[in-house]
Amino acid sequence: MRVLVGAAARGRPRQYQKEIAAVLPASLRNAVFRFDLGDSDDDWSDGIEDCDAVILTSRGLGRRAIQRAKRLRFVQKLGIASERVDIAACRDRGIKVSVLSDAGHVAVAEHTIMMMLAAARSLLATHHAVARGDNPLNLRPIRTTQIQRYPNWLGLPESDFPLLCDLTLGLIGFGEIAREVAARTRSLGMQVIYTKRSRVDRQTERRFGVEYAALENLLSRAQFVSVHATQGDVAPAIIGPREIALMRSDCVLINTARGNQVDEPALLAALKSGRIRGAALDVFAEEPVMNEELRNLPNVILTPHTAGVMPTGRRFRDAVNNLEAFSKNITPAGLVC
Repeated sequence: MRVLVGAAARGRPRQYQKEIAAVLPASLRNAVFRFDLGDSDDDWSDGIEDCDAVILTSRGLGRRAIQRAKRLRFVQKLGIASERVDIAACRDRGIKVSVLSDAGHVAVAEHTIMMMLAAARSLLATHHAVARGDNPLNLRPIRTTQIQRYPNWLGLPESDFPLLCDLTLGLIGFGEIAREVAARTRSLGMQVIYTKRSRVDRQTERRFGVEYAALENLLSRAQFVSVHATQGDVAPAIIGPREIALMRSDCVLINTARGNQVDEPALLAALKSGRIRGAALDVFAEEPVMNEELRNLPNVILTPHTAGVMPTGRRFRDAVNNLEAFSKNITPAGLVC
């Protein structure tokens, strides 16, 4: 079997090869994996012409590419936004298409939700206070029972512990990672709004339970604003002084996208002044983080660019399982045509 892995131009073929090898079953040991990196859905290398299967990660597959793929019989799309795959053209050719979540996107989505929960429940502040042994009310230690106990022994304001089900999440961008976030926050009861250069269709909005809002409206409504969009290195940051000024005073900004999408000096000023409640950042203008002011702020959660980290092989595990199923004439998971 010849398998072509299509990824965006920023893809990492050596890392992908390592991950595929980690989960490759014995039945596929003779399969040949090649890589095609590019951002176009239709402009593919010659590898598209003699492959039996394609795995798509952060890449689309257009009609012209499908027409060139004379041997193609199976397409595995990793990532739940399938608009860039010409399903109709595949159906016309009898090519089977499966759509599954990309584990890397799921990892970032889970990390985003973890940051929301940690911020809403004042996790870091309370952890450090307990670890230090703080006892601001000078309470006498007791052996706890069903009746005898010290709820909130630090005497923290109840307003510091909002419920996520009472809050609004604003997603900047609504690609595959943002959709994974939206799918999971529905179970938390949050209201989810999103903004995007081009509004998605109403069916997709209903599927994920989201509402479209212009950027200015989103910033003024959401208690959590999570960045899931990127733009070029020379373009201005998506979140700058103007955008921060539009945010609610109880807003927490989350960035798991790219460090240059947020104006860090403007964010730092807003955090120091209390203009917004806080920030949770996995990506930074400079990595590793050397900004001492940012590191020492009490209202930030900082992680070392680990949102997308997961066990080796997990990214391609389900795709490889489906390749094996297809090779054995077993119905692959996630089949859409």
